Amino acid sequence: MAKDYSKGYDLGHTDGETGDNQLALRSFQRLGELSSWMPGIDNRDAQFRQGYMNGLEDKIRIRQTENPHTATPSTTFSPTDNGATAMANSGNSYASQIEMLIKIKGKLIDIQRELDNHSTNYRKALDYQLSLGMMEETHKRFSSNELAETQRLIKNLIDHLGANDIPKIQAEIDDLSRKL
Repeated sequence: MAKDYSKGYDLGHTDGETGDNQLALRSFQRLGELSSWMPGIDNRDAQFRQGYMNGLEDKIRIRQTENPHTATPSTTFSPTDNGATAMANSGNSYASQIEMLIKIKGKLIDIQRELDNHSTNYRKALDYQLSLGMMEETHKRFSSNELAETQRLIKNLIDHLGANDIPKIQAEIDDLSRKL
């Protein structure tokens, strides 16, 4: 597990150089690794995510300490302006924020499609091996155990994105749209 934390930390530290949180993309990229399909993925993924966030935060903190002028501006919102003044001062308009959120939402929808395709391709690859001579017993056992569990996990991730991340982004878009 320490290996997963370290890998996450290193990637987070690298992404912190630009200040971009790419945790969702990095987690998705891990699906292509063999270790992602081994038992205990939930614990390893949690360690990776924790390492990533710590690495990202550490690098951003280092950047802010080294050169406060390149650091991400901190925005404070007064109760009377709903953050409009801080947003204008930071160079970010509500319209640009909405545009960024729309891009993130689109990326998440793309990830959902890609995950679904991976699940389908996994099934096809297994069936193809059967057509090449894999023993039916092996195919059946693997299909009902490993493949089924992997497809369940992929479906859960797709559903999680659709039920949590995407609606939250849309709510933020709607909230910012009302402020335009």
